[in-house]
Amino acid sequence: MAYENLIGLLELSDPDALAALRKRHPDAGALLSSSRALGGAEAKTIVDRAALVDIILTTSENVNTNAERLAREIYERMKLVSKVTFFGALVATLSGGLGALLAALGVASQWIGVVAPLASMLGGATSLLANQLERSPSGVRIAAWTEYSKLLEMMSQIELIRIQINRDDILRVPDERLASMAEQMDALALKIHRLQWL
Repeated sequence: MAYENLIGLLELSDPDALAALRKRHPDAGALLSSSRALGGAEAKTIVDRAALVDIILTTSENVNTNAERLAREIYERMKLVSKVTFFGALVATLSGGLGALLAALGVASQWIGVVAPLASMLGGATSLLANQLERSPSGVRIAAWTEYSKLLEMMSQIELIRIQINRDDILRVPDERLASMAEQMDALALKIHRLQWL
């Protein structure tokens, strides 16, 4: 069974690690290929257990590193969006009282009629800016709590897989579970790859 998303992500982000995997497991060519097989679903039999354990360990580090980097980027973007949104709300709130304040200071009414709407417009413009900052170029709300929480959940899933794989020498992971872990890592790699290109 091939794990093309997992191997494909490794090809893009850490080709040296992939080369080292291929060197350690020269007979596991099908497992270490990112090419997609045509046809029906392959049987879930493990051909080279040692290679599959090594692939899961190596790629889990890579996928987790990519997930952490994306989570940091999304978190920083969320903070920026929050600050811009707060500034916009503050300007919109203050623009309401700005006219009264200017009148109390004795500013001519013609200036009050210009300054207050401009301040109001600035509040609206910052709301639009915050909305744009929250989205990726493709229009997906990338700097949203939902995407951030998905990444945190992915990192916890990867950590659980790593813990189980690291104990494989002591408490052998059943072959079905090992195949399931590799499939899960492949799906997580696809999600990471998708988020990187949004």
